[in-house]
Amino acid sequence: MSKPLTWTLVSQKAKTDSYKTIKSLNLWGNDIDDLSILEGLPNLEVLSLSVNRITTLSDISKCKKIRELYLRKNNISNLSELQYLAQLPALKVLWLQENPIADHPNYRDTVIMNSPNLEKLDDIPVNHFETQKSSYEQQEQMTPPQRISVPRVQQFSQPNSTKDLQPAREISQKELRENAYQNQREQQNMRDLQYQRDQYNSNQPTNIRESVQMQANLSQREQLLREHQLREQQIRESFIQQQIQYQQQLSQQQQKLQELQQQQDQEQNNNLNQSYERNENILTAILTLMKELDLNSLVVLQTEVERNLKRFQ
Repeated sequence: MSKPLTWTLVSQKAKTDSYKTIKSLNLWGNDIDDLSILEGLPNLEVLSLSVNRITTLSDISKCKKIRELYLRKNNISNLSELQYLAQLPALKVLWLQENPIADHPNYRDTVIMNSPNLEKLDDIPVNHFETQKSSYEQQEQMTPPQRISVPRVQQFSQPNSTKDLQPAREISQKELRENAYQNQREQQNMRDLQYQRDQYNSNQPTNIRESVQMQANLSQREQLLREHQLREQQIRESFIQQQIQYQQQLSQQQQKLQELQQQQDQEQNNNLNQSYERNENILTAILTLMKELDLNSLVVLQTEVERNLKRFQ
């Protein structure tokens, strides 16, 4: 059964009926699946819709001033929904974790591509390399491939989980296509150069000035080709270095998360042990004192115990 967002609920949460002045709205855990009235909140900047039943971002895209958007634990599953993020130029913080879409191997890259001003995704900062990578992929979609070939990155790093491998695997497939295209270009350049040499040798121009000029042109073209290959090699090495740094950053983040989890588990165990020891000491003291009580005191104690037991029933 559909449950749309209503103006009554908006008024209750925002504590105002002046909808155009609302800048922050918390709708966490209201089982909402329809946001069609959001276009009536043009100045909304912070919106929390976690733990609902949202399936699309189309209505949210009408709120052009949104800076922070929290959509954890919803039902967004189609990767094409991320195109609506491009209509939110002010978006800086986005949380889509625990949606079906977050399990897609291209999820993070697609979000960053459609939201170039994003600073944090799922509580993880968007780094400079990810922004560069999204810009690179946008150019690749808009123009024919004209990139250099780059060796597979997996040989330089070994991530700890299959999830970590997904972005690197996608880049490697693209680079393989670029590698094939670049090899074709280089072979064509070499064929063109060889053809000009053959033409030069077969014609043997009689005019010395023309011969010298042709030779100079060939030498200049060879020099340009060598410079081009050198630039490609430099760019290739730079790209590989960026990939290595990116994988190192991911590993560091994972290690920090593991250390934090271990610390939290240790604190929880310490608290449980302290509570257990305290209760054991109190019980021992009560049992010791009961030996000193007379009948009336024991009756009073029994009544108090029964009253306290009722609170736990």
